[in-house]
Parts: sequence; structure tokens; C-alpha cells
Amino acid sequence: MDIKAFLESPTQKGLEVAKKDDLIKIATRLNLTEVKQSMRKADIQRLIAGHYVEKKVFEKEVLKQFPGSEIAISEAQVQLAKIEAEREQTQLKIEAEREQTQLKIEAEREQKRLEAEREQTQLKIEAEREKLEAEQKKLEAEQKITQMKIEADLAMKQMELDKEGETEAA
Repeated sequence: MDIKAFLESPTQKGLEVAKKDDLIKIATRLNLTEVKQSMRKADIQRLIAGHYVEKKVFEKEVLKQFPGSEIAISEAQVQLAKIEAEREQTQLKIEAEREQTQLKIEAEREQKRLEAEREQTQLKIEAEREKLEAEQKKLEAEQKITQMKIEADLAMKQMELDKEGETEAA
């Protein structure tokens, strides 16, 4: 049997007429690790057929033509269950990593939002401080002007009193 030709274009007929040694070579090429030399030919045929059914190369009805022993079917089911469990575990890990990444992204966004909010508050405080400083300078200037007016008024009153004192003295 031309194994290479069978692998390139697998057929039911080719699987039916293949010798046990050829079937083992085919199973090896397909990485069907559950196939053992000690297995019956029908069991190996069924496992290979099952592989091609899974790959959608053969229809499911093909399996009926290769009645394998319950042991081979059971082994294949166990292997399939292991693979399925590993796939589910991998899927759960991927999902957990995705959720963790999403949480990190959300935390970073929140941190950036809080930082922007803090900066905005800092700018408001700075603007308010500058406003208060300007108001304080304005009040200080008004105070100086008022003090100068009072001193000028006092000086005028003193001069008037001095004039009145001179006028009375003369």
C-alpha cells in the first residue's frame, strides 16, 4: 500500500484493504499515540477512521464499517476525554488571563483618570491661590492709600491747629 498516497487522499476502501503494519505507520504519521502494535487490526482501523471523522474527511457512518473492540473504543474515549479536559483547562486559563488583563487595563484607566482629576484640582487650587494673592495685594495697596490719606488729614489738621495757635498768640 502507498501510505503517502493514502495520507494525501484518505479513502474508506484504502483503510479497509490496508495491512496492519501499514495501518500502524498511518497512525504514527497521524500522531495517534493510543495506537499500539498489540492492538487488533479492526481497532486500529476504527481509531484511524475516528480521526478522519473528527477531521470531517469521513462521515460518521464510516465508523459502523470498522467495528472495533470495546477496549479500543474505551481507550479512545478516555483519550478524547483527556484531550477535552485539557482543552477546557486551557480555555479556563485563557479566560482567567483575559479577565486579569481587563482588570489591569481598567485599573490603569482609573489611575489615569484620578491623576488627571488630581492635576485639575491642583490647577484650580493654584488659580485660587493666585487670585487670593492678587486680592491681598489690592487690599494692602488700599490700606496704604487709606493710611496715607489719614496721615495727610492729620498733617492738615496739625497745620490748622498750628496756624490757630499762632493767630491766638499774636
